[in-house]
Amino acid sequence: MPLHICHGKLAQNDNESGFSMKNPGDMPVQISVNYDAVMKTLLRVEAALAERGLKCHSGSALGSLFASIRRLVNSSDKLDDKKWRATFLRATEAIRIVNAVEAVLDDAGAKEAIHRITNSNMNLSTRQESRGKDALWELDLYRRFKLGEIPVHFAEPDLVVSLGAKFGEYAVACKKVYSVDNAPKRAKEGCNQLKAHGRPGVIAFNLDDILPETSVLIVSTEVQLKQRLDEINKKFINDNERHFLSMGERGACDGVLVSTSVIADVSDMSPPVNVIRSSAAWTNRREPDVLGRFNAFIECHDRIFETCG
Repeated sequence: MPLHICHGKLAQNDNESGFSMKNPGDMPVQISVNYDAVMKTLLRVEAALAERGLKCHSGSALGSLFASIRRLVNSSDKLDDKKWRATFLRATEAIRIVNAVEAVLDDAGAKEAIHRITNSNMNLSTRQESRGKDALWELDLYRRFKLGEIPVHFAEPDLVVSLGAKFGEYAVACKKVYSVDNAPKRAKEGCNQLKAHGRPGVIAFNLDDILPETSVLIVSTEVQLKQRLDEINKKFINDNERHFLSMGERGACDGVLVSTSVIADVSDMSPPVNVIRSSAAWTNRREPDVLGRFNAFIECHDRIFETCG
């Protein structure tokens, strides 16, 4: 059974400030990954990590996740439904990590992020804070830009994206949120990072770890899934809008990007179990140069989905 990774599109609207998806009718785009390709990727990543002295032992958290891929590929026909489902869910976490790590292997600036992943608790289904999961958000976003053929590299504050000759380099401070209460603190940290390194840019929040600690989001239709993910992103933006407004008024950042990913069981999708990602953007800045580069950044992010689709 192939794993399908779905991405929702995002865009900035033309209101004074606020959230929007690109089109109210947008549905997720599916990317199919077969088991043979996954195993080849896993072997490449394990070899690359070993060359860097970062071998994942079977007893480590990451080694256990990697083992779940092998178990799914080699023994899925021998597992009962309950064990297969548990193995499949673990393997989806491992596949996400493997793909993210492979995407950054040739970027020397990713060395520290990779090291954090190999030495941290990488159980993505729990809500435990982890420096490795912080790093995975950086790698995951990096990979998205690479898939969209957007020039990106690791540099302070976290990532730097090229917006072309007109707008130049654009900074992204990546912030993983572990609780609703610490969102303002994470926003402040992002602003401080942008200020310290003197580049214009955005704060990119990942919300996976403020969702309920459950294995799978179960919905009946693709439309319901989209609505649910939109609600999560929009609620986060609305709940923190006063902080974002203050950041914008101080010129601390151009805007925010919000991303949520879940494993979802959707009755009207084939296959029904998917990894789903949805994103949203917000700004209250109206200076022509700031708004121009922010919209250019969002257009680059949209291009990711157009390329991957």
